[in-house]
Amino acid sequence: MGRRMKSVISLIVTALFMGCTQQSSPSPTASIATLNLPVTLNRLSTTQFEVIIDASDLTGFSIGDVTFTLSNATRTAFSNSSGDLYKSTVTSSITSGEVPLTLSWKNYTVAKTALIFPTIDAAWDQPEAVPGYVNTDGWEDSSEISPDGKYLVVSTYSPISLIQCILDGNLRTLPSCNTNSFGTLALQRPNFPGASRILSPTAINHTVSILNPPDTTHAFPPVSAYVFVQQSDGSFKEPKPVYIDWDSYSWGAPFGIHFRRKISNAVYDAYTAFGDLMLGNGNKLQSVRLDLSGSAVVLGRMYLSGGALTKSNWTMTPLNIPSLTSQAGNPASSVYGPTGDGYLFWDD
Repeated sequence: MGRRMKSVISLIVTALFMGCTQQSSPSPTASIATLNLPVTLNRLSTTQFEVIIDASDLTGFSIGDVTFTLSNATRTAFSNSSGDLYKSTVTSSITSGEVPLTLSWKNYTVAKTALIFPTIDAAWDQPEAVPGYVNTDGWEDSSEISPDGKYLVVSTYSPISLIQCILDGNLRTLPSCNTNSFGTLALQRPNFPGASRILSPTAINHTVSILNPPDTTHAFPPVSAYVFVQQSDGSFKEPKPVYIDWDSYSWGAPFGIHFRRKISNAVYDAYTAFGDLMLGNGNKLQSVRLDLSGSAVVLGRMYLSGGALTKSNWTMTPLNIPSLTSQAGNPASSVYGPTGDGYLFWDD
């Protein structure tokens, strides 16, 4: 929270010279990049937080020229009680939800979304939504940052409200199992492995090819993990899917992906949990090597061949944990070093 990222000004000036006997073409207008306005949020209570502008590196800064817009809240005028720091107190009008805010000055701007919770431990600062493409109108779960901070992974993504679908009965005819983030899918979740099953903003094809005979009652919305790359402004973009190729079968997708250690520039050892249909005995904790250099990470393929499930290009290996047939849920490790010593945890 609150880390300041360096921004780069890109000034491009192009001139075309057509020769001394011809009229020269006019130079296009210089393009100045938008810079990140140095703003941090400081929590005061469950419904109040400070917006702090650090103007120490802003030549000619004037607080009167700052544009400040926000929703679901009111604010005080900025005060300047300490050097180049300008503070405004925001009071949320809601007790749970989002307070989006945007501040601009000259070619500097910043957009943040403060998250308001009814209760929050005193040790926490002001929660904010992760900027970029991590959050959508769909469902995101089990997020984690790589040891070097370069990547963020969301282990469970679905374009519907996944838990609401389950709570409502997990039936393929329910609106909660079909209403989806169709409109923003191409931008925020490119190469989504279940895209062909999303028919419209309100309809999903819940039939998957690996089920024999097919289940025509229950909902099987497409699910995939996604990994994002941190940008120079601190946001996470460049989304790429991490998945098994099997019609995005919902209840057998790898989940709880946990970075264990970095191997090379974009390669990591990781743990995950996976309900392997071919093992038939619940979830297993798995080790896997993730190469994040491409546009997608396919962990293997499972398909029907002659009425039987078949694997190909499989990358996951069950961990040797004796006497436990089911090891379900979000693995974590105390190990990031090269020796492989430490502890393994999971939440079931």
